[in-house]
Amino acid sequence: MAMFSGNLMAGPTEQDSLRAVLRDYLAERAPVTAALTDPGRTRAFASAFEPAGLLVPAELGGAGGSATDAVAVAAESGRALLGGEIIAQLLATAAVVAAPPGEERDDALTALASGAATATTPVWTTPRCPQVSETVLGAFPVSHVVGFDCSSGDLRLVWAEIGPDSVEVLGGMDPTRPLGRISPDVLSAGAELARGDEAEAALSRYVAFGRAAIAAEQAAGARHCVELTVEYAGQRTQFGVAIATFQAVKHTCATMHIDTTEAEALVARATAAAGEPGPHAARLAAQAKALASEAFVSVARSAIEIHGGIGFAWEHPVQLFYKRALVTAVYFGRPDDLYASVLTSSNAT
Repeated sequence: MAMFSGNLMAGPTEQDSLRAVLRDYLAERAPVTAALTDPGRTRAFASAFEPAGLLVPAELGGAGGSATDAVAVAAESGRALLGGEIIAQLLATAAVVAAPPGEERDDALTALASGAATATTPVWTTPRCPQVSETVLGAFPVSHVVGFDCSSGDLRLVWAEIGPDSVEVLGGMDPTRPLGRISPDVLSAGAELARGDEAEAALSRYVAFGRAAIAAEQAAGARHCVELTVEYAGQRTQFGVAIATFQAVKHTCATMHIDTTEAEALVARATAAAGEPGPHAARLAAQAKALASEAFVSVARSAIEIHGGIGFAWEHPVQLFYKRALVTAVYFGRPDDLYASVLTSSNAT
C-alpha cells in the first residue's frame, strides 16, 4: 500500500503554485520579522491551511495530499520561521499514515483530519530510533503523541493520549521552536498501530519523509538568508559605495547561492521519493538532510557576517535563522552520521 495518496511526482508548476500561495499568505499575515513578537502566527497558519489533514486520505476526511504537497508546506513554514506546530502535525500524520491499515489507524487519521485530535511527534539526534522517543517537537497544547517505542523488545508505533502534566516544555537555542519531553509511561499506555516488522517499515518511511521535510525547511531558510543578504548588501554603504561592490562580499554571496541551490536540488529528489518504500528513498532523504543541514548553517553564518552588527541583533531575523539551522541540523541524525549511514547502506547493496 502506498504511504501517501496523490501524485508523488507532482510537476514543478503545481508545487510552485502551492508554495506561492503559502508564501504570499505568510508574507502578509505572518512576516518573518514577527517571529519573536507574534506567537499566534503559527496557530493562525495551522487554522487556515490545516496541515494535520493534508496527508490524510480523502475517504477519511482529509485532503488526500501528496508528499510533495506536505514538503511544500514544511518548506514555506520554515522560510517564515513558524513554530514547531506545522512540522509536528505533518510528521505526526505521516507516521500514522505509514502504519498498516486498521481501525485504530483510521480512527486516528479521522481525528487528525477533523481537528478532534492534535498531535506531536518525536525527533532524535541519532541515525536510529532510541529505546523510547521522549523528545517531541513543540506543538502545544496537544491531545496525542505519535511515538516509536522499543523498550519492551519489539519496536512499536503508538498513538497515545497526552495531558499537560505529561509534557515538559523545554527551552533551547531556537526561541521560535521549543521542544518538549514526554513522560516515559505515556507510550506504554497508548494504542498500538504497528509492531515488529510492520513498525520497522513504518519507522523507515516516517524517517525518510521527516528528513526530506526538515531538509526542505532548511533549504527554504537558507534561500531566505541569501535573499535578505543580497538585499542588505545592495543597501549598506561603506566608503561611499554599496558593500555589494566589494569582491569579498560578492564571492560570499555567490557561495551562499551555490550551496543553497545544491541543497534545493537534492531536496527536490528526496521529496519526489519520500512516499516510496525501500532503501532508495531512505538514502536520498539522508543525503538531502545532511547536505541541507550543512548548507543552512554555513549560509546563515555568512548572512550574519555580511549583515555585521545588525545581524546579531535580537530583533533581526538572520540570527534566528542561524539558531534554527543549528538546532535542525541534529534532527534525525547529524550530517556526519547520515553520510556514514548512506555509505554503509550503499556498500550493503
